[in-house]
Amino acid sequence: MATITLDQVTLAYKNFAPIEGLSACIPHGQFTALIGPSGCGKSTLLAGIAGQLKPNRGVIKLNGDDVYALPKGELDRRLALLPQKPNALHELTVRELVERGREPYRKWYQAWSSEDEQIVNAAMREAGVGDLGGRTLQELSGGQHQRAWIARTLAQQTDVILVDEPTTFLSVASQEEVLGLLSRLRHEQGRTIVAVLHDLAHAQRFADFVIAMRDGRIAAMGETREMMRPEILSEVFEVDCNPPQPTHPVLRARRARRA
Repeated sequence: MATITLDQVTLAYKNFAPIEGLSACIPHGQFTALIGPSGCGKSTLLAGIAGQLKPNRGVIKLNGDDVYALPKGELDRRLALLPQKPNALHELTVRELVERGREPYRKWYQAWSSEDEQIVNAAMREAGVGDLGGRTLQELSGGQHQRAWIARTLAQQTDVILVDEPTTFLSVASQEEVLGLLSRLRHEQGRTIVAVLHDLAHAQRFADFVIAMRDGRIAAMGETREMMRPEILSEVFEVDCNPPQPTHPVLRARRARRA
């Protein structure tokens, strides 16, 4: 069962189209990694799936429903996005941020309920920020900041979570924490995770399915084990891939190798 399908999708900003004629199926209940060179359209694709950039052509469907035909509130109850650079809300406390995840479920006139409170508490515990509720976002480390935003997405209670470069600027330990949390959400709760990843070792370790992009198109896609083959990675990144051991693919620039 495919959670997300894209059929001949073109996504454009004014006169520039980073993605043209793209078709893909993102499997249900798995961790899918989007990989590829910088500027190949990974983040643009994520924005299209999230309902933030309407296709010029083609259709994006979530469980059979056109993403752009869904009311925003319904889409936000089914799909959550953690962007690469979340809005600067530094004055908010962690709890205030996570509480915003309940907005798709509440009308402006509705009071905060005990159910909302329970869901927020559970989301904070799951993301490992239960003891940080009174801290402001500007007081957090990079890893804590990412986990706070993941807690917000958990409070939305969506089946699908989209994440754009979740490990950028994080320490090695924090990278492991964040990706480990996303992996647990997939394995323990059956959530569909779609993440833009630059580190191939992370994709190999955490992802079930990989979509490799190049120049706004799908270069290859499939199960992670098949996608980490040197010949596929060499074609996608246009560099030589010489893995010293099976679990750690290493890309080497071809020009440097010839020198």
